[in-house]
Order: sequence, then structure tokens, then C-alpha cells
Amino acid sequence: MNNMIPLASVLDSFFAPNACSPDQCTSRPESDIFESDNNYLVKVDLPGVTKDNLTIELKNETLTVNASTEQSTPEGYRSLRSERQNRIEFSRTFQLGSGIDGQNIEAKFSDGVLTLTIPKSEKSLPKQIEIS
Repeated sequence: MNNMIPLASVLDSFFAPNACSPDQCTSRPESDIFESDNNYLVKVDLPGVTKDNLTIELKNETLTVNASTEQSTPEGYRSLRSERQNRIEFSRTFQLGSGIDGQNIEAKFSDGVLTLTIPKSEKSLPKQIEIS
């Protein structure tokens, strides 16, 4: 009798972006990160989420985005088939490092996309050194 779990199955579950059960799904939302001279710009896809179900937290040098959305049966209807989970939770963590200005992060949320503007700290910006 072989009680071993196939390695491919272990790797698939480890690298999978979602962990789902019939009632709930936890998803790591897709994101894009951009850089300018003064800021980082992070865009996070959060489909179906409203602003009321979204939290952003900066603790030390870690920025965490958590969100959730719930599906329900419309009033006056009964469910015949449901392929979507009742509750979807999104969670994404970013390690920012010490070169950011955490006090001035700006967040905007529109059409299911969270946009974070993360300014670089003054000490991390390049400086011109005058030659005397």
C-alpha cells in the first residue's frame, strides 16, 4: 500500500494561486508593479469587490491587501446551478523595503482595480553632488 502523494500534485497545490472549497475561495490577485523616478505604482485586480470589502495595511515594510466578495441568490429566485463560490477572499502581500515613504501612500479603487502610488523616500532618491 502506497500512502505517498505524487510530487506533481504537491507542487501544483503549492504553486496554485487559488485555494477553493465549494463554499469559499481564497485567491492571490494578479498585480502589476511599475517604477518612476519618484514612485512605485502597484495595480491589483480585485473583480467583484467593493470599496467596503477592501483593506490595505502597512506594517513595518510589508503592505497587505485583503478583500472579499460574496455571491448570493437573487431575491425571488432559487439556485438551479452554481459554479461560482459563495465567498471569494483575495489576499496579496508586498515586501516594500526601507526605501519607501509609507506615510504618503495613496490608494484609488475603480472598476475592480486597486491602484497604489507608493512614493520613494527622500533618502532613496538619487542626488546630484556638486563639485567644488
